[in-house]
Amino acid sequence: MKKRSLILGTLFLASAIIPSHSDYSANDDGSSVPDWLKQTDISTYFDEDKVVVSLETLQVLHQGSQSILFFQGRFSGNFDWESSDNSDWTVNVGAGYRVLTNDDTLLIGVNAFYDYGHEYKHQRVGVGFELIGSIMTARANGYLAVSDWRTVSNTAGVLIEERALSGIDGELETSVPYMPWLRLSAGGYFWDADINDDVYGAKASLRADLNAYASLEIGGSLDNYDEKAWAKVVISLGPRSDIQYTAQNDFISDEAMPARDLHKLMVAKVKRNNTIVTERRSTTGGVTTAAGVFNIRAN
Repeated sequence: MKKRSLILGTLFLASAIIPSHSDYSANDDGSSVPDWLKQTDISTYFDEDKVVVSLETLQVLHQGSQSILFFQGRFSGNFDWESSDNSDWTVNVGAGYRVLTNDDTLLIGVNAFYDYGHEYKHQRVGVGFELIGSIMTARANGYLAVSDWRTVSNTAGVLIEERALSGIDGELETSVPYMPWLRLSAGGYFWDADINDDVYGAKASLRADLNAYASLEIGGSLDNYDEKAWAKVVISLGPRSDIQYTAQNDFISDEAMPARDLHKLMVAKVKRNNTIVTERRSTTGGVTTAAGVFNIRAN
């Protein structure tokens, strides 16, 4: 019930925000709204196993005409559908640098993050690279676990332990022809397990920027452990600085692939897997066996 209430609350917030800004147009630059609000959002992600509610922000540390240095932080609560006792929260903090090159037709970015899972004190660091063009975007991320095995339970002679996994992922993103407010992404991921089988899979998603304040994303993943469908609603606290095409203003474009202004994309949030993927092992009478991989999410 608590998780359903969180989702309904986010959807209610979306319905409240979208009509209140129905008069938003391309000529409204949101100048009356502080920049920190434009780059801060609340989102709700849900699949068949979990619901994740998060608050995320990107704040500029230094910006020149061709480059930007920024901070990005995220706090999220993760809840299982089946058990209200099985919940956790995660903190992701990082910094990034982006520079415009090639006569402002290519935005190159690099970033680094630290991830912390509260329940079992899992820790992970990550680096990412971006190539952002006027139509397409390519991104790749690497993740390195820096914490060891953590005890989950030790009952009746059975020891259950869990640890974070290292891995990589990457994807290509492009707009849908004549509907530039729709962005299609496809890619893959790999997680390096110790006692369990490694994880390797493919992912795809479709994001719809409904207006300057709200977006809806749906996607799916398929790997050697599971197949999963998911959805995410994102509500910005101010008109997003990086969004240039919306369903409200640009439902059908005159051009098949209209170009994006890369200066505006300098403040787009880094897209990465903020969830710490883990594996478990079980030890009984000195014999250790695999006990599964958890939190495999492509978003």
